[in-house]
Amino acid sequence: MSSSSPSLSDLQRAIRDTVRLHWRLFFVQGMIILVLGFLAIQAERSRMERVLEILDDEFTTIMRQVGALNIYQITRDTVTHT
Repeated sequence: MSSSSPSLSDLQRAIRDTVRLHWRLFFVQGMIILVLGFLAIQAERSRMERVLEILDDEFTTIMRQVGALNIYQITRDTVTHT
């Protein structure tokens, strides 16, 4: 039975040998994933900034149409920080 199923030490040795043989590939893959993650975060930030710009424009337009508030005294920052 022990000859047909590998022992734990055999599996550990196989994993260790594989990692030693291909560590550069694992490292490069990790660096690529890091860069792609950073780019995804940057893309999301730029999209969010654009959405906030559009919302600011819409807020300004609505407040001007309503005429109930002095638009120069109210900004998104003052509304969100109160």
